[in-house]
Amino acid sequence: MFFTVDRAPRIIGRTLMLVALALLLNGCSALRLGYAGAPDLLAFWLGRYVEVDDNQRPLLRQALTEVHDWHRATQLAPTADLLRRLHQMAPRDVTEREACAVADEARALLSATAARFADALAPLSAQLTPAQMRQLEQAFERRNTDWRRDWMGPDALARRVQRSVERAERFYGPLSPQQRAVVEATVARSGFRAEVSLQQQLRQQGEMLRVLGQPARQPEARELLRRLLSLEGSTDDERAYRNAMARAGCEALAAIHNSTTPAQRERAARALRDHEADLRALMGR
Repeated sequence: MFFTVDRAPRIIGRTLMLVALALLLNGCSALRLGYAGAPDLLAFWLGRYVEVDDNQRPLLRQALTEVHDWHRATQLAPTADLLRRLHQMAPRDVTEREACAVADEARALLSATAARFADALAPLSAQLTPAQMRQLEQAFERRNTDWRRDWMGPDALARRVQRSVERAERFYGPLSPQQRAVVEATVARSGFRAEVSLQQQLRQQGEMLRVLGQPARQPEARELLRRLLSLEGSTDDERAYRNAMARAGCEALAAIHNSTTPAQRERAARALRDHEADLRALMGR
């Protein structure tokens, strides 16, 4: 029962914890190899938005390595503990309340990592040149074009359903038609509104373009990065929308898991046990 249903793509940067959790979906060998190279993966991902120069590259590498070392020392253990509770829960039905408790715990881990990540990147973000800020703006424009195509087009609902099915099947294996119908129903009830999400995304991008690249506003940049990386809303409306989405996600998580068979749950539990063991092995390195 460890996947998030109906997560629309965001322009918000991925933290080390999210890199690690994404790698969990690809098996043990990918996790062990990928986590060790997380600073390189993050540098590559950030390079899709801004091309750092020769003077900035060592600073970026140092910042990402420091966060990676901190994450290994402090965050792998609670993440492994969370995975243990998940594989213990997997054989039985779960309630929406239990699903929300798991999500809240994962969100707390994300928030701590986001704060560390923002602190590390804020000095470099203040050094972005006008040319790099133009690169960032152009990258946002490309991403927004792709986002509109994927999530505001005529096949957007079908795309969201298919993504949710694929996430579930990574842990449970093939879903039956009845289970796919459960997924479709939870996606339809998710409360996701493409136009609202897009407007929030555009506002966040505008904030970044106004604040980054200005040394005098480095403290403001740090707080902005913390808020964006931890997926916190900036206004009451944003927070209300995200909280409603989170509650719908808890409902979806419970409904889909509770529709699975004993064999599917054992498959999920086995994968979660393997991933927990892998994280504990990484802790010992």
